[in-house]
Amino acid sequence: MGSPLVSIVIPLYNSEKYIQSSLESILNQTYQVLEVIVVNDGSTDTGPEIVAAIAKKDGRVQLYHQENRGQCAASNSGFEKTTGTYVKFFDADDLLSAETVATQVALLQGKGVFEASYIDYIRFYDDDLSTVDRYKLPALIDYDCSPIEYITFHGSPQMYQCGLWLFHRDLFKYSGLWDERLSLINDTEFFSRILLHVKKLYYATNCKLYYRTNFKSGSLSQQTTLKAIESALLSVDLMAGYVRSMQQSDTIEKIIAMSYADVLWLSYPAHPHMTKLVEQRLKDFPVDYYMDNSTGGYFYFIKKVIGWKWAKRLQHFYHKARYSDKS
Repeated sequence: MGSPLVSIVIPLYNSEKYIQSSLESILNQTYQVLEVIVVNDGSTDTGPEIVAAIAKKDGRVQLYHQENRGQCAASNSGFEKTTGTYVKFFDADDLLSAETVATQVALLQGKGVFEASYIDYIRFYDDDLSTVDRYKLPALIDYDCSPIEYITFHGSPQMYQCGLWLFHRDLFKYSGLWDERLSLINDTEFFSRILLHVKKLYYATNCKLYYRTNFKSGSLSQQTTLKAIESALLSVDLMAGYVRSMQQSDTIEKIIAMSYADVLWLSYPAHPHMTKLVEQRLKDFPVDYYMDNSTGGYFYFIKKVIGWKWAKRLQHFYHKARYSDKS
């Protein structure tokens, strides 16, 4: 038997600044039996042209176009064009360490459809990979485990960055694909639903997803649309049902409460109606399950003194003033 084909699906929307380096991190994998499906989701920048130029040089890259319908629709469209035994979804601005695909494939060969592999992630900031050394790295589970172990170890299902995972394509016959109603934190719903169908997770050592956070974009709650907040709330509502079906415990309830608190922090003060809806959901949980979850740094201390709403207002107006001319 030859090496199995791995399909990597990348939704592309206005990522001209990052897509070349992201594709290079994939094409330079030590594992070369790849097809890379890039779906241009109605970009208005030069990102598609950059991909097209790369595709001319490397036949493993395929570029498709659609009207702007969102990341979930682009991911689903891309999946339908894949032919690989294994599938990885990937964001257009992230990077992947060179040995990742080879390690994950080796772990999954000979395993069943309902087993998957995951890797660590490192967050870096804006365009500077050296910033990973200046921030506290999260504690990550680093051994083979069950899906519920993975969820409870991390304390939140929201850091399910898509590039972490490698799945057998047939798994999606049972789990379904991306929910196209969702935009913000759509991965929370998607991966918690997939893990309902996974029996075991295999940890790929010495592999990293480099996950980009853009502080310079100003994309905080004042620029988060009502539709995005509605998506986030629906995503957490759905996730709550999935994880409760896996385990009923105080740990799970804290995870759900913290996830609602994240949506609360995003919605206030720009979207008062959504804030009220999230607050109603949080009434079902003890306050100490979620109140210290929302943000760290100096805002954590401000919040402790003047309350989370006033802290959030200060943050909101600070970013509105700083980024108003960038919208």
